[in-house]
Amino acid sequence: MKKIETETVISFNDEESFAQISTRQKRIKTRMAKLGVNPHHKQADYECFRIPKGWIRINPPRKVSESQRETARMNLLKSPILSKSAM
Repeated sequence: MKKIETETVISFNDEESFAQISTRQKRIKTRMAKLGVNPHHKQADYECFRIPKGWIRINPPRKVSESQRETARMNLLKSPILSKSAM
């Protein structure tokens, strides 16, 4: 199967409390199995899952400025886990 054919479709509506995930991606199938979600429909390499709508998230990457990055680095260096005085 070509990579372009390994798609995942997530659909939900305002009335129902669940979302439906239809996928051919092994990564998504594995994640559902780890979460204890069994497919409600299976075909050869295609599986459909139902999950609570609250599990669906859109998380864009966080934008961090250089000063924020430097502050975080300094805080990490000061932490007891990484500080040389704690060793």
